[in-house]
Amino acid sequence: MRRYSHCRFFLLSTDHAASPEGRRNHAFYRSLGFLSYEEKEMAGFGLPRNRPDLRAAMP
Repeated sequence: MRRYSHCRFFLLSTDHAASPEGRRNHAFYRSLGFLSYEEKEMAGFGLPRNRPDLRAAMP
């Protein structure tokens, strides 16, 4: 994290906390001081990679 100390914000995406990987990952990132979106009163959005072509739905 020292390498990016000039940055104002770190964004990390990981597995959901309900998954075995997520529980492990969340504990690790919390040990580094990361907080969840909810704890920071933020929301995150993602666009699925395998999504229907939205242009096909346009008139």
